Amino acid sequence: MSEVKDAVDPTGWLLDVDLSQFETYLGRTLPGFRGPVTIHPARAESLSTFIVSTPDTRFVMRRAAGLEREFRIVAALHQKGFPVPRPLLYCDHEKLTGTVFYMSEFVEGRSFEDPALPGLGNEERARIYDDVNATLARLHAIEPRVLAIDLGTGRNYVAEQVDRAIVRYKASGVTGFADMDRVAAWLPGHLPPDRPPRLIHGDFRIDNVIFDTTEPKVIAVIDWHQAGLGDPIADAVYHFMAWIKLGAGGVGGRAFTQNDFAELGIPTLEAYAGEYAKRVGLKTIPNFETYFAYNLFRMAALQGIVVPQPGVSKGRALAALAPLSAMAWAFARRAGAT
Repeated sequence: MSEVKDAVDPTGWLLDVDLSQFETYLGRTLPGFRGPVTIHPARAESLSTFIVSTPDTRFVMRRAAGLEREFRIVAALHQKGFPVPRPLLYCDHEKLTGTVFYMSEFVEGRSFEDPALPGLGNEERARIYDDVNATLARLHAIEPRVLAIDLGTGRNYVAEQVDRAIVRYKASGVTGFADMDRVAAWLPGHLPPDRPPRLIHGDFRIDNVIFDTTEPKVIAVIDWHQAGLGDPIADAVYHFMAWIKLGAGGVGGRAFTQNDFAELGIPTLEAYAGEYAKRVGLKTIPNFETYFAYNLFRMAALQGIVVPQPGVSKGRALAALAPLSAMAWAFARRAGAT
């Protein structure tokens, strides 16, 4: 008998889905599929990603509105040999699961929530970070035309993101955050020059990377829901914000120092950013501080800090806003804001 197992399911869809109908569909479309299935969220309270297990294997199911674009991106990347889970099918028959979904292979490997990579040795940490760096540079080196997908132009990416973030911030009605107001006033007039667009991930973090079970090697990058054409440097600096988190004590409540990075085998931000720049053919990361101000401001205003996501209280969201906006203004001042 099919079942829903350990399902912390905020959407409630698992309680209503007809699993026998779902199994019948997979039996017709997935070669070698054999039920029954067990379904559970891939992560705690996941809204869109689920593990579908059978007696023989496991799959990953992504279900949400507007997934065709994501599926096409992942399929194109897989065809070009970039490390992503192999996509298996896309289904727009919403009656099966309540919305469109796609299935991909389940990649067996290691994942890390903590960018400090606890439990690993120094050499392995260093090699993991180097391969993550190389993987991001490899993504940004892909010529968009070779993907053969219509993703728009990708022009004016940062400007459009800033405009959206400001609109969302003002619409929230939140007041009393002077640093947030300062960045919102300064940033639109001091944007980095528009760069040739590349495919960007949009949420490239170490916890969206799967590593080989024994080797310090990236075997899959996941969660492409924010992917599209855009500014690759903005995408890279978003990834670099892990160092800001470490330096601010966001992992285990302890702030990392330069000595801590050296002792753990984790490269410093300057060394890591320099290696990425070298890999993409740049001498340095241009407009470094401005890109940080942009990403911090966008994180606060656009990614749910001002307008909380489900399960995040308004008080918790506002408490997070003050340090984020202060850091955004600090980077803006380094870039010349007064």
